[in-house]
Amino acid sequence: MEGNNTAILNPENADEGPKSFPFDYSYWSHEDFTERPDGYLEPTSPAYADQQMVFNDLGLGVLDNAWKGYNTSLFAYGQTGSGKSYSMVGYGENKGIVPMVCEELFRVITLKRAEAQQGEEYKVTFSMLEIYNEQVRDLLNPASLKIKGGLKVRESKQNGGFYVEKLTTVPVFSYDMVDSKMNEGIKNRTVASTKMNATSSRAHTIVAVSFSQTSQNAAKKGMTKTSIINLVDLAGSERVSSTGAKGDRLKEGAGINQSLSTLGNCIKALADLSTKVQFRDSVLTKLLKNALGGNSKTIMIAALSPADINYGETLSTLRFASRAKAMKTKAVVNEDLTDTLIRELKEQNARLQEELKSGRLVPGGDPKAVEDMNKQLEEEVRRNKEEMAALEESWQQKMSEREKEFMIEAEATKLKKEQQKTIPHFWNLNEDPSLTAMIIHFTPKGQTTLGSSKAIPPPDVTLAGLSIQLEHALVENDDNNNVTLLPLPGAKVVLNGIEIKEKTELHHNDRVLFGSTNLFVLHHPQDLEKQQNEDEIVPVPSYESAQEEIATNSALWNFTDDVVLQEDLIAMFPMVCEANALAVELKKKCNTFVNRKFAMEDMYHNYQNGDDDWDLPKDEDPFWEDPETLVPVGSIQLLLQPLAHNMDTDENLEMTDYRGTVNGRLQVAITPCSEDGEEIDEFVDKPAELIGKELHFKVKVQNARGLPNKYSSTCCKYTMYMDEKATATNEITGMNPRYEHEKQFDFKPVTKQFIQYLQSENLFVVVWGRQKSGAEIGGSRRQHGHWSPGKSPKLT
Repeated sequence: MEGNNTAILNPENADEGPKSFPFDYSYWSHEDFTERPDGYLEPTSPAYADQQMVFNDLGLGVLDNAWKGYNTSLFAYGQTGSGKSYSMVGYGENKGIVPMVCEELFRVITLKRAEAQQGEEYKVTFSMLEIYNEQVRDLLNPASLKIKGGLKVRESKQNGGFYVEKLTTVPVFSYDMVDSKMNEGIKNRTVASTKMNATSSRAHTIVAVSFSQTSQNAAKKGMTKTSIINLVDLAGSERVSSTGAKGDRLKEGAGINQSLSTLGNCIKALADLSTKVQFRDSVLTKLLKNALGGNSKTIMIAALSPADINYGETLSTLRFASRAKAMKTKAVVNEDLTDTLIRELKEQNARLQEELKSGRLVPGGDPKAVEDMNKQLEEEVRRNKEEMAALEESWQQKMSEREKEFMIEAEATKLKKEQQKTIPHFWNLNEDPSLTAMIIHFTPKGQTTLGSSKAIPPPDVTLAGLSIQLEHALVENDDNNNVTLLPLPGAKVVLNGIEIKEKTELHHNDRVLFGSTNLFVLHHPQDLEKQQNEDEIVPVPSYESAQEEIATNSALWNFTDDVVLQEDLIAMFPMVCEANALAVELKKKCNTFVNRKFAMEDMYHNYQNGDDDWDLPKDEDPFWEDPETLVPVGSIQLLLQPLAHNMDTDENLEMTDYRGTVNGRLQVAITPCSEDGEEIDEFVDKPAELIGKELHFKVKVQNARGLPNKYSSTCCKYTMYMDEKATATNEITGMNPRYEHEKQFDFKPVTKQFIQYLQSENLFVVVWGRQKSGAEIGGSRRQHGHWSPGKSPKLT
């Protein structure tokens, strides 16, 4: 990052030089900082952009637009783990834009209220939703999480925009209230993720703050301006997938879900000034219609990963953001309809009076029209005053009720924080750090029962999710502050990676998995104090370290001593456990689940809700798949732009899977040729020169190198332009297969649309493989850095 310019260099091909992208701001936050005692990350050099700098540049602009009465939107896009949620929400003292915008809004409102003039008033409401698997969930209403299909998205007849029906919108009167409601939303999201593993990397979150301000104009009339501030944290671009029963929604290796793909298409169409913008193709783009191309001032944050393994995804994000710069929105001040009507009528009145004075109106005719208009204006003002009075009474009543509720909530939160200092308790671990430590379960003196909400009588601690028994476990805290855990018959309880069946003593920072998805850490204040006195502090666990611990102690771990396969197992093991638990509860015998897990979750959700049609026929059942089915190994994207100049392309590219892991290299070439197949070299300076002429070329998929050993055979598939069916190579065995595939494409004549396709799109080639059986895989004896086969891997 230099000034407002961001440059990226391919570590695998440094000779090609850096690719540069200019933006309004380019922030560097990877290093050059120190952590203060209070936890805030402050810069040690001017190169580092802290949270305050980002807020000053972007957040204050959001607020300024809101005070002027414009709708304003800010959304963050980028790869999982690149810093979207940190920029938007932050953590601890490092507050992100969302809380800082809300805090500053109420700071200014408080100042203005202290010196308020007659007729001045400020109202703020708050809502929070998430979009997961194309379903809308109201995060302020836990009951909505159980609605099949989510909340409905409707189109407004007034302005053509979209809104969420029955979405909870609460009045708020302070930043503390906003913070409380946001934490409530995050907690509800955490509970839902425990049930269905819908982490934020797979869901979009939209926080909407509606801000209206009423003041008196020069004519002593009330004027209301309303601004809706949309703050959007998009799902991680390479991790999201909403797989159908047959994998039909799986974007072959791209890993981008339907809504992000549609978002990209909409941005491209808006940047190209196209009239065909497909907002309706996803829930996300419906709700962002105004933010993208309508009545809003919009800011986009593109979060980047500095890791060289993420070069392709980072470059893709930069291109996405660069394209988004070309979008144009048309924001207007949102005045109250009454104020707009009054202003328009007054302007018309003044114009008529001026025309009357100039003699252009016929005396005796138009003055009557002016008089009638004044009467109409007075009637409109009277009627709207009555409506505003009714609304005002309703608002004051709502605020009074919410203030009482908030005081009760604030006292409960304060008490809970005090109790955490003295009472042992479990806090949750989640794949998404922002959802970690959001659920607290206390274990006071005596016995604490844990189990399902369906148990009678209900347990002290209710757990939801897979493999949770009606009566799951007992925790006992005796008079000497010794905490023990007893799994009840049939219950799955894993302590520090090892399943336990008998009563066991717990210690500070012990990791406990209840069922398949409820992963907790014990915080034991008295035990912690003892450890501190003995200088035996156990490091605070993370979700990754806990899952690694479980995987390395599982039976699967001894399946092979192949280090690469062991790494895969650590990443996949939580999903394996969930898939197995789903199969047990639904009484399904077996499954291959890599591209089916989300459909399994939908099936289980329907089963929990008591739907009669949860059990699907074999051709739709996500638990059934032919053992010979091909699975995606990895993919590459080949630039088509040279072909628009009649130039050849020959690339040997790294092939990555849905996690961004490199699974080998693939050599693909595109060569212009004559109609009879003879290769030619006829450079075209301007692609438009090809329109109306013939274009012939060959696609050659030559070979792959370094494929994983777990595939018995592989083939490649790709789709060119408007082909309805993908072209496939022959299926070849081995880790270094030679496909030697060649296919000629003929376009007679070349159209403008095809030239645009070549200039803006890539050829997407996916390698598919058949997995070997366990006996075929064998084992590799190689060492891997600090990790030797048979030993637990250390975190790096």
